[in-house]
Amino acid sequence: MPVIRHVIAPGDGARTAIADAAISRCTDPSAIGGPITALVEACGERPWAGTGPVVRSEGLLGELASRPGRTVDSWVATAGAEGECVGIVTLVTTAAAVSVGWLLVHPGWRRRGIGRALVAAAVAGAAERGRGPVTADTRSDWAGAVAFWQALSATDGA
Repeated sequence: MPVIRHVIAPGDGARTAIADAAISRCTDPSAIGGPITALVEACGERPWAGTGPVVRSEGLLGELASRPGRTVDSWVATAGAEGECVGIVTLVTTAAAVSVGWLLVHPGWRRRGIGRALVAAAVAGAAERGRGPVTADTRSDWAGAVAFWQALSATDGA
């Protein structure tokens, strides 16, 4: 399946307040494994758009770990009195590139700007370290994801 690479346009969306939710950097994703697992379960652990890999919490938690040659930074969106994890984005940095690894938003919290704010926070985090551009890859048959990334993109490429 063809993959589309999007170059994310820098912006000031990370500083935008989102009603009923807060975005913060997550310095130790393993410490919030339970809330991340709950987020993945809320997303249904199903393939996106009926195709592609199944999202499982253990897979995401494994991807949140930095390894030799790559660093993974995370930002979470929390909401409610309990601080429920309603979204997460990861930024994977290697010597050669900076890219969004994962972006998940709880189905009940979609279409409220949380995904945009999470991505903006990750892009701002990369810029603060003098890194960029930030890219995101998605399968061409995931129409909703393609539309989302195109809305945030400076340019598109195959």
